[in-house]
Amino acid sequence: MRNPQEYYNTHSQGYVQKWDLSPEGLKRPRNYYRLKIIESIIKLASIKPGERVIEVGCGTGLVLREVLKITKPIYGTDISSEMLQRVKDSVLKDKKVSIVNDLSEPNPGSDVLLAQDDLLKSKLPHKFFDKVLSMEVLRYNDDLPRCLGNIHAIMKEGGIFVFTVTNLFSFSLFPIKYSLRKLFNKIDQDKELVQYFVTERSIRKELSRANFSMIAFERTGLLLSNQFIGQLVEKLSKIPILNHFSDTFIIAAQAS
Repeated sequence: MRNPQEYYNTHSQGYVQKWDLSPEGLKRPRNYYRLKIIESIIKLASIKPGERVIEVGCGTGLVLREVLKITKPIYGTDISSEMLQRVKDSVLKDKKVSIVNDLSEPNPGSDVLLAQDDLLKSKLPHKFFDKVLSMEVLRYNDDLPRCLGNIHAIMKEGGIFVFTVTNLFSFSLFPIKYSLRKLFNKIDQDKELVQYFVTERSIRKELSRANFSMIAFERTGLLLSNQFIGQLVEKLSKIPILNHFSDTFIIAAQAS
């Protein structure tokens, strides 16, 4: 499915149930892994009270919920209007959440300000945000240079962009298998989102081109989130042929 807006509008309720980070939900390894990624993003962003923080592609609002513990108001965008509704009526239903057309306009009393926005055609205010966060968004956009350029444009000079991208060389082998299916036109675009993956070398190159300086780079994965398996994987990763493998890169980059 080439249109992520349509996909997430259709599946927004399912995502609230899928990513349940309650104590019961965290018994599932994938949910615990997701929580660890969120914690890493927040830590790398070094958010301070009073800073303007936006999550691009906020989904149901799990990252926003954590940022709200540090500062407010906070900002979020998503390509899906239904996802924004799930932030308001599900994950942050106990907060004052406003869905607006222009994030730069004052909105006294709101804890969270949300706007529908397409990263490839972004209409967000330029040089407005101190910190930009993004989790699992870039993998669904086919023009990485444009995405990075649009993110750079909305940031203040010296601002920090913390995000995740999916490594082509994942332990799961899904990105490699998916890329092969795409190469041979085996993707059912009526049911599947078209996805794109990176290597460490390619993402470093694109960040430099977009005038970002990388200040932190972490590798993580579902296996690595398990204490015992993670130790084994770390040892194996020292073998040259295996040191490219991890599921996800968590990156902090500074706008120059």
